Amino acid sequence: MNNLILGKLTTIDSAQLPASLAACVRNTACDILTFDLRHLTSQSDALNLIAQRGAFPDYFGGNLDALFDIVNERANASAQIAQAWLIRSQSGQQKTLFPIIDTLRDALSDAPNASLTILWWIDNA
Repeated sequence: MNNLILGKLTTIDSAQLPASLAACVRNTACDILTFDLRHLTSQSDALNLIAQRGAFPDYFGGNLDALFDIVNERANASAQIAQAWLIRSQSGQQKTLFPIIDTLRDALSDAPNASLTILWWIDNA
């Protein structure tokens, strides 16, 4: 695993997890936040948990547009300490969570020198 994951959203499996986390720490000395979505059943619950764990500002609107804005803002903040978000979900949640994954991917693609990397661990168990 190399710089190909840094500043992007990358979907990983259990076998890729150690190398992906090591690459984030080795290449950016980043802080790692974990988000366990496996027990959630709705998109709004997932957004609320991401906002809470990510310490989003009070003005976060709780929708995909607001998620894009906050993540894009953080990814483009040059003074921010680098972060890696490890988001864990189950394969059965993909339909519910795909809009969130897609929004995060779009927000990071707009930030060429992102200080935020997102690893989405989809647990097939």
